[in-house]
Order: sequence, then structure tokens, then C-alpha cells
Amino acid sequence: MKRTKKIKTEEYKIDKTKELTLRKVDTKLPIKELQNILESVIELLNDPKNDYPWSSWENQIDVVKEEKEIINTIKSGKSPDKDDVLILFVTNRIIIRN
Repeated sequence: MKRTKKIKTEEYKIDKTKELTLRKVDTKLPIKELQNILESVIELLNDPKNDYPWSSWENQIDVVKEEKEIINTIKSGKSPDKDDVLILFVTNRIIIRN
């Protein structure tokens, strides 16, 4: 019987998402909380089971890159484009339903 070598894969983690679900949002720090939520969305988008043929993104790398650009905009003290943020939540909802 031939043995096949198992390839070790990185575990899919949603630590930021779990943390957010276990605590109240700090309304005194809305910008920081938005950043935390967007980082959580990145975790959910990184699920290896996700695919993107229905979206305008080529792949997971493209959507995560776009999300990180939004986070960097927030970190620089600027407001991200509202539509850029909204599309990520619409996308995330579709992914969660599947």
C-alpha cells in the first residue's frame, strides 16, 4: 500500500471575529472599532473555502488587499470611501450565508 505524504496546512483562524462577538463595541472609540471590524472581515474573507467567481475580485488576495487599503486609510486619519466599506459587508454577508 502506497503512503501519501500529508501536506501541513495553516489553520484557519478567526480570533478577531471571536473577540468581537464576545464583547460590547466601545462607542467612545468608533474609528478603532471600525478598524477591528474590518480586520475581522479580513479573517472571514481568508476562509480557504471561499471563492470569488461571483464578485469583481479576481481572488482572495485582491479582496484582502482592498480591505487592508481601507484599514490603512483609517489608520492615517482619513475617512474611507463609504461605498468601498459597504461593498465589503455585502460581500461578507454573502460568504457567511454560503
